[in-house]
Amino acid sequence: MSVFGHIFNSMKLPFGLDIGYTSVRAVQLERRGKLIHLTSYGEVPLDKSVFANNKIDTMALSLAIRQVMENSKINPITSKQVVCALPDSHIFTKVLQFPKMLDEELEEVIKLEVEKIIPFSISELYLDWERVKTGDDKNNEKDNILVVAAPQKLIHSHLEAIKKAGLEVIAMEIEPAAVCRALINKSEGINEGILIADIGADITSIVIYDFASIQLTGSTHVAGDTLTQGISQYLDIDFEKAEHVKRNLINSGKKMHPKLFNNHIKPVLSQLERELSRSIDYYGNFAKNPHPISKIIFCGGNAHLPGIVDFFEKTFNIRTEIGNPWANITTYPLKAIPKLKTSIYSTAIGLALRELVEK
Repeated sequence: MSVFGHIFNSMKLPFGLDIGYTSVRAVQLERRGKLIHLTSYGEVPLDKSVFANNKIDTMALSLAIRQVMENSKINPITSKQVVCALPDSHIFTKVLQFPKMLDEELEEVIKLEVEKIIPFSISELYLDWERVKTGDDKNNEKDNILVVAAPQKLIHSHLEAIKKAGLEVIAMEIEPAAVCRALINKSEGINEGILIADIGADITSIVIYDFASIQLTGSTHVAGDTLTQGISQYLDIDFEKAEHVKRNLINSGKKMHPKLFNNHIKPVLSQLERELSRSIDYYGNFAKNPHPISKIIFCGGNAHLPGIVDFFEKTFNIRTEIGNPWANITTYPLKAIPKLKTSIYSTAIGLALRELVEK
């Protein structure tokens, strides 16, 4: 879904810019004949002060954006146009059901419904929506509508930071749209349901994709920081040191001590399993003739913590894997991004793919 695309206009090829709370990531791709090649990628950590007190330090953010462009690997990023994603935690994204009606009528009904759900006046929001394909569109009395709303102040702050970096935004997207574009092969998600869980630091974003469309979005605070807290308790160390231990476990790929996994990590994964089960059950009851979930995809840096994939595959008895963001890229050039780093670039890769696969 191209969110707020109507407020931008450009035909130039942009790079993907993923602005999170802990880092800025960028990916630039280009098409050579029928093949899509990676030309640049990079990541810069963000200080917590950038997003402190519900405000954005636009100057600090713009400097981080410039830094990721100038220090990107393979080649410096040269494009001045950007497709960016907004943090899930500040965006309202939900599939809602409405009686069938004309677009003009539906627009007004959506505005009224959104004002009931979120604590903002409609005049303070940018609002976008699209109809979602379902299993029996012709016979449905209602339409499923993917609704996205974002505070105007948030949008303006991001635009200001990007402009200060000397760049032009041509589109803003929700993270689930970019992640699905990167991780789901064009032949998948048509006659099967796919669940994606993006385990970030403070939030795990949940998406169910079916009938070649996003059907459900959600989130939970059972995420990477929760896993770090488990390690902190087990080793009786502070959070920062526990985060370092977690990163070492991820980078080494070695199995963790059974006591650590069973007593401190497994309970967190069980919490996350309940959240994923709730989403699957809700989709099964909400959707019209949904396909069963046949695959679970994990992405985000925390997804590589040893034991996660095995735990969920055994618990759900569903094929479970770490996402491959090269699913819609015909070549994996130079294998430039290390395997353990690949999934954290899923959003940025999906953003960079937008102009290459949707034109």
